[in-house]
Amino acid sequence: AVWFFAHVGVVSTSILTLVLFLAALVIAHDKRALDEKLEEQTHMELEHRELTRRLFGMLQCMLPASNVTPMLRDPDAVQARRVDQATVLFILLEDFDQLAYQLSPV
Repeated sequence: AVWFFAHVGVVSTSILTLVLFLAALVIAHDKRALDEKLEEQTHMELEHRELTRRLFGMLQCMLPASNVTPMLRDPDAVQARRVDQATVLFILLEDFDQLAYQLSPV
């Protein structure tokens, strides 16, 4: 009878060890999947920041600085202000169509 209980103790210890090992494998797999997802999200966030930075730079070249930040914060909002006078300048560049046709896209 003593031998039986000692043998059962070894078996249950082995089963417990196996269960803990399998649990550790599952946890390691889940951690790896979470790490990969976090890495992907971080990459996408960095890419988004870079694109926003580049867009901000381009818009600053074309618009007053006071208009750029609100446009990026809320792209659907209308950014308008009343001015008493405005000047429109039309420029005709000689042979522009031919020149543009010869250039390759950037």
